Amino acid sequence: DFAAYVNAGLNDWGGVSPVTPDHINPERAWPAIARLNGATESAGFTLRERLTIYPRYARDPEKFLAPSMREPVAHLAGMDGLAAESRRS
Repeated sequence: DFAAYVNAGLNDWGGVSPVTPDHINPERAWPAIARLNGATESAGFTLRERLTIYPRYARDPEKFLAPSMREPVAHLAGMDGLAAESRRS
């Protein structure tokens, strides 16, 4: 019941991926992205991809990122720190 999670305050679905299996909890497969997107939209939110770094850290790279990682993260992140939909590595 996705709505119960959202209503309880969930704001990040974690490492859900359409590409890789769940190595942490392999006996409970991730939901299909389309199903998760539908449930998220039904709750009044938009499903967005985030990088492997949380947005608040991506937005403050001088404090949280090694110098060698600042440019790659800046290339992939949008202004909000989430993955920019038009950019890929």
